[in-house]
Amino acid sequence: MAFANPEDNTRIVRAVRKALGPLLKTRGIDLKFCTFEEFEREAVSKKTDLVLGTSGHIRRLAHHNIPVNVK
Repeated sequence: MAFANPEDNTRIVRAVRKALGPLLKTRGIDLKFCTFEEFEREAVSKKTDLVLGTSGHIRRLAHHNIPVNVK
């Protein structure tokens, strides 16, 4: 999800890539920034393995019954 501060995006993407990269060596990892509308389409399509967004964006998708793992 495209967060408000572009620098935060970069930091978050680097951390996600660093954490998930070794787990997905054979499969690869494709990260992209989305508007909320794109984020919602990706999440609802269930073709995406993982969506990362703010708590507010995740909450707005609750009516779609998307599995959520919050830590």
